[in-house]
Amino acid sequence: MAETWRYRGQEIGGEQLAFLREFIAAHPTSSRWKLSRQLCEALGWKQANGALRDVVCRGLLLKLERAGQIELPPVRRQIRGICSMIRGNINKAL
Repeated sequence: MAETWRYRGQEIGGEQLAFLREFIAAHPTSSRWKLSRQLCEALGWKQANGALRDVVCRGLLLKLERAGQIELPPVRRQIRGICSMIRGNINKAL
């Protein structure tokens, strides 16, 4: 029996996993951010206010990748947090 995954109100089974794998393979040049938005559009995942649930989608994709269920494109850029910016400024001052 296929494993079912749950993430923030979304339930993903074997058929949905196969769709996700095919969708990712069909969009090889898309970033993780773009993939999540395209996927939300394709599946109709929207909030009550009509905005895409792309943050939830990215979280689900990351969870599935970490579990070895899908393979996402590599991270294209790292977003630096405030702590690393402060550390960098302190190092420059020293």
